[in-house]
Amino acid sequence: MYHAFLMSHINYVASALVWTKTEKRKLNTLMRKSIKKVLGLPICTSSDRLDQLGMHNNIDEIIEAQVTAQVVRLSSSKAGRRILDEVGMAPRIMEERRATLSRETRATYMVGPFPRNVHPQYNEGRRKARARAILKRVRDDMDSVVFVDAAQYGNEKIFALSVIDGRGLLRSSASARAATPGIAEQIAVALALSDPERPYIYTDSREAIRAFETGNLAREAASILEKRACPGSHFITWFPAHMGKNVLEGFPNLNELAHDRARELTRRDGLEAPEGQEGTQQNDPLLTFNEITTHYQLGRRVYPLPHPKLSRDQSTTLRMLQTGSFPSRGFLSKIYSDVDPGCPDCSETFCSVAHMLWRCPALPNNLLSSEDEWEEAIRSTALRKQAQAIQRAQERAERHGVLSSTWARPAVTTASR
Repeated sequence: MYHAFLMSHINYVASALVWTKTEKRKLNTLMRKSIKKVLGLPICTSSDRLDQLGMHNNIDEIIEAQVTAQVVRLSSSKAGRRILDEVGMAPRIMEERRATLSRETRATYMVGPFPRNVHPQYNEGRRKARARAILKRVRDDMDSVVFVDAAQYGNEKIFALSVIDGRGLLRSSASARAATPGIAEQIAVALALSDPERPYIYTDSREAIRAFETGNLAREAASILEKRACPGSHFITWFPAHMGKNVLEGFPNLNELAHDRARELTRRDGLEAPEGQEGTQQNDPLLTFNEITTHYQLGRRVYPLPHPKLSRDQSTTLRMLQTGSFPSRGFLSKIYSDVDPGCPDCSETFCSVAHMLWRCPALPNNLLSSEDEWEEAIRSTALRKQAQAIQRAQERAERHGVLSSTWARPAVTTASR
């Protein structure tokens, strides 16, 4: 509902209008209030603590993501680049020399869909799972696959390209002069497409994947494909980079081997790589709306999402604890004059959340008896720790008479897992 009825309008309109600072502040306030309502948080929840949940974007981030995504889309075609030129914007994909593949050539290969939520820093688990699944398939059919990669010659705009088979043996190599990393990766894929015996091609370059998907390639790569026959059908698939050598037990990470072969080609003259450049790999830019907005969200995230097995009410309680908006007698006394702000268990005249949960001297010295233990629990991704924090907060709320109908006690079986 939040994304369908509110954010869909903001996402598509925000980048098309010129906003004043006051209007941006109003939009940011509207989005914060909306996400608080969706998450079940009080409207007075701290904006800084809300940001630490990593659940929403501000208006400037949305504008940046939308503009970037549209420029990238237009940059992939001649008509789009002409539109960008007319409005005075440079293509986001920095490759002026492009060529469009013929329909016959494009029919010789297919490009697998690029997965979502595979950020190299924040989605490492998903990337490892994908890499492991691909390597398992490759292990069962090593004679039909190739992995490609490129490595730079020092600080020069020259790249060594490698194409290796399923056993890690070098099948073909080349050098690309005056090329960007994206062009080099495209040429490496083009070399692999010329091999009729290896129909499955894996590359870690998202830029190369997008180029072959649209059929708008660097001229160097297009020239190879147009001049050489590409018999049969080939399948180009993205493989996660920077996964290390031990992704699948007992089987090498062929993507890392392809990069190692390319690095070896840059040192055929016997010279060592310059300090700080050994084994370096090129990073792909964030180009889609989802990639950019998710990058900002995860960059702010301090507290994890509630475990999927928690109910909505339990998730709301956990988020209240994470944002410091869990009510106490002291807080409620500021809103309702008939609420006693004192602690019912000791002589404290103002019972804050911290006092209620861990500072009260009447509390038993057992589980979750200090601020550090509470912080560890609400920062944990484990179901058991999250459930323990929720149940403990529920018990204290009942004892102090500040229970809300939106909270729910975790089931005994859930808390014991």
